Parts: sequence; C-alpha cells; structure tokens
Amino acid sequence: MSNSNVLFYEEKKIAVNNILDAAVKALEFDQKDYIKVKASVMAVIEKPGNEKVGLAMVVSLTNKLISAIAKHSGYVIVDPVNHDESFELEAESIEENIVQSDRTKPVDKKARVVTRTNVTREVRGAELVKKEPSSQGKEGILKLIRFLPPLISTQEMDLATARIRKAPVGAVTGISPARTTGDIEKELVEQVLAEYSFIYDDLVSSNAAAFIERIVMASGQEKEQDVSDKLRKKLTKIQTLAEFLSIKDIVDRLIKGYNERDKKVANKNSLFFWRKK
Repeated sequence: MSNSNVLFYEEKKIAVNNILDAAVKALEFDQKDYIKVKASVMAVIEKPGNEKVGLAMVVSLTNKLISAIAKHSGYVIVDPVNHDESFELEAESIEENIVQSDRTKPVDKKARVVTRTNVTREVRGAELVKKEPSSQGKEGILKLIRFLPPLISTQEMDLATARIRKAPVGAVTGISPARTTGDIEKELVEQVLAEYSFIYDDLVSSNAAAFIERIVMASGQEKEQDVSDKLRKKLTKIQTLAEFLSIKDIVDRLIKGYNERDKKVANKNSLFFWRKK
C-alpha cells in the first residue's frame, strides 16, 4: 500500500517522532527500544485497512508501547488521549516487531489497544531474546551506510559498502581484522561516534537553550531540565548504526524545532502518557 493512501500520514509520523524523542529525553528508554517501537507503530499505520485510523489512536498506541517497555520510575503515568473509536486498529504486527529486546522481562501484557467495538486486543508478551549488534541483514546495514556522510568520506562509504557485501552476515566477533558484518558495523559506529562527539559538543555549546526541556509535573507546574548530558551518555552506549542515526535525528529535530517549541509546548505536552512527580 502506498503511504499516500494513509490519511494525515506525515502528521502521524511527526507525532510518533515527537513522543519517542521525548521518551528518550525524559525516561529510561534505550535506542534499540526506540527503533522497535517506531517500526511497530509505523507498521500499524501503514497496514492495509488502517488508512483512516485517527491520530489520537496512533498517539495512544505509541504511548502504551512505550509505557510497557520504558522504565518510568519517578513519573506519574496518565492517559489524557481520547481514543478515536471510528476505526479498528489491527495490532498483530506489533508483536512481530517488538519480539526482540535485551530486556530480561517480557513486555507488559496489560498494554492494550482500544477498538471500535470496545474489545481490547492485548499485545501479548512474547519471549524476549537479546539482539546482538548487526544481526540484521546486509541490505539493512548498506542502506544505513548511505546516511553516514559527511561523518565519513564518500570513499570510506564505498569501501565499507564493498566490505559489507563480501563479509558473512553475523554478530560482532571482536576479531581483528573484521570478519563479519557485525565487526565492520562496529568499526563504523566507533568511527562516526569519534567524529560526532565533537560535533555534538559544538551543537550543545552553540544551541544551549534548545537542550532545555520543559517537564510537566503531576501538579501541573512546569520545570526545566537540561537533557544534553543524558543524550551524551546515550551516545556512549550506541552499538549499531541504526541506534546512532536515531540519536543524531533526535538532536537534529531538537535544534530545528527549537524556534517553534514555545508555540507548540502546550499542545505537545498533551501527547505524552507521563508526568513528573
């Protein structure tokens, strides 16, 4: 199905990005979980039959998946979203997309989706297994490499692409020279992180105000929090290119949207399922 058939597709995608970005900055929410939840929600949005699913339902689904996975100690969980019950939201693809995680406990079985008939579909907790870096196929890694310049040169991108095509698919072995796609991806991650760490510090220094987030307390009051250190720490934990690019995108959106943030903050806060105690 073409995404052009999905009503308000870009608006839904932006809402999902906003909620997930906020979860990374406010909650203990790992980038690998960020990627899985986003893939799950977008799969539901793009699934044939869900073209007219309302934005409110998409927001609610994103919140429920995050609340089932993220550690949100210190936050009051609320659900301010009014469900759009005009259409049934098929959620079978969610389970398929979040099966793999490095969590030691299963996804909360209470995560639910409300349907038109007021029947709930439980997102069943599947047995979760640890996903090793770079266990994805070659084509996925090759696609991500194209987004790395200018952090790496065009020549380095071409060389990495050729190496990936020749290497066997596999997780990181730690062997030198690199043997598997996982080994090569690990080298690339280390290379772009070394470059981007300086860029990130410059971005924080020149856009300090953009990294100040307004946190809504349970009382309704707002407090400010500097999220630059939290994002910097998350960068040090990156293991895959997908995780790196997701953090980079968060930073880019944070800075790009800073000028409009004050105008949208009241509306934006209503999207989230959490409030600070």
